[in-house]
Amino acid sequence: MERRGRYAFELVAKPPRSAFASDPKGDVNVNLALLRPMVRAFLAERFKLKVHMADKVAPIYALTVGKHGPKLKETAGGDSNCRMQIIEGVRMYVCHNMTMQGLADRLRGVAVAYLDHPVIDMTELKAAYDFTLAWTSANSSGWSWWRANIPCRRWR
Repeated sequence: MERRGRYAFELVAKPPRSAFASDPKGDVNVNLALLRPMVRAFLAERFKLKVHMADKVAPIYALTVGKHGPKLKETAGGDSNCRMQIIEGVRMYVCHNMTMQGLADRLRGVAVAYLDHPVIDMTELKAAYDFTLAWTSANSSGWSWWRANIPCRRWR
């Protein structure tokens, strides 16, 4: 198949069954540790593509525990979810039964105008919490006020 002077390839592969596992809910989980080297080897063999891995220092935002400890309310249970609300120009991200790792994974997508680097969890908190993040729209300097009991520091 040719497209605008370049070739398009359709890759069809069937990984071994050991690359997949089912959890109790019946969802299929892929073992990326097994699949990544297989895909790299396939691309190197078929397309002479070489992959170079290197560590790179990059800025991040880190969720950390404040010097007086966490002030979060542990959840009473229930479904893990978050929802965005906007009331009189104030954006609120209301989360129930959410871990700090879950928040770190979602936060950049929720506050994309404010967080221009990845967010990682460095709190070492394993419990799930109920909390609300609130902020106003970004002004010309890019930052507005944040109100939350979850400190977020920028690290370089």
